[in-house]
Amino acid sequence: MAGDIAICEYDRSRTYTLDRPADSGVIVLADELMREVSQETRYLVPDIQTFPVLRDVQLARLSQILLDEALSNYENGSLFTDSVATSLAHYLWNKYPASNSPRMESAGGLAPALLRKSIEYIQENLDCDIRLIDLAAEVGLSRSHYIRGFRQSMGVTPHQFVLSQRIERAQLLIRKGTMSLAAVALSCGFADQHHLARTFRRFTGMTPGMFRRSL
Repeated sequence: MAGDIAICEYDRSRTYTLDRPADSGVIVLADELMREVSQETRYLVPDIQTFPVLRDVQLARLSQILLDEALSNYENGSLFTDSVATSLAHYLWNKYPASNSPRMESAGGLAPALLRKSIEYIQENLDCDIRLIDLAAEVGLSRSHYIRGFRQSMGVTPHQFVLSQRIERAQLLIRKGTMSLAAVALSCGFADQHHLARTFRRFTGMTPGMFRRSL
């Protein structure tokens, strides 16, 4: 049925037989990510329950986001994909652990010095494909801890903050009037001019062209 999910083992293959045509997708989370997130638990032997068929709205939503990103050739960038994958891994460990041991509590927001360091790193690398693993390593945290701490400190996810900073830089460059919109897009870390236009309109209510004409 639409929305059905299967959770499989790390070290074992599974074969499914469909009795009718259906669209399906497979998501494989990197071992490194799963180990990293599992270390935030107190489970003596971390493991996840397996299910041949499962109905879980949140799990289906996160999975669909990743599948849609793959279909769009990962237009939203590595930070978005890495963040969703980390959220998916964290959800699996916390919702479907094979152990009943207690989970570790959240460590809270980022320390002010670490937050400043993270923001400086983001602003210095806006034209690059920023990776979640690099943001987390910059302040010495796991990806999952970094996402939660950043959101608690800033009120938005790292990806949302990066987008807002890219839009601010795009506005600044458009005001200067020395670059084409295509060049502005690349200078701000967007995939192309169309990606800039869609994101710019979502944040400001107008396209970059409309913004330029309004100056």
